[in-house]
Amino acid sequence: SMIQGVHAETVAFVDYKQAAQVLEPRSWSWLGEPAEFSARRLRLEATPARDCRLRVTRVQVLKHALVCTLHLESFEAPPGTAFIRGDLTVTASSDGNAASRCVLSFQGLASRNLATSSGPASADRSLRLANEYARSFLSQVAGALEREGAALSIG
Repeated sequence: SMIQGVHAETVAFVDYKQAAQVLEPRSWSWLGEPAEFSARRLRLEATPARDCRLRVTRVQVLKHALVCTLHLESFEAPPGTAFIRGDLTVTASSDGNAASRCVLSFQGLASRNLATSSGPASADRSLRLANEYARSFLSQVAGALEREGAALSIG
């Protein structure tokens, strides 16, 4: 079963239009390593760190935002079984330097037993761990978008 409340946010120093161009193909070959089932292998830094399979299931291009629906899956679990799933939303920054940055936010659900301990506190621990994983995931996406965006503007 899944619990709500996974949330993380960060800023990427890349133009929103460039970020959207990089994120739109669902392959995301610019992030992590290739994995089976057209997925990507990522290492999420937290305590404990964890290797996972990232699958982007849908990308929606809206007027002022891009929404990527994704799964973070354990390699031990069958494909499609996410320990975190949700939406990564990318929007142009609303401040004066909006041209050079965008906001990445993640909202989602986490597996109730993510922290693998039983008892009433396990849902809280799982949510804390899921939020750490979400922050690690977003910082990797932001760093990769900045590299890819720089390559686009040179290219």
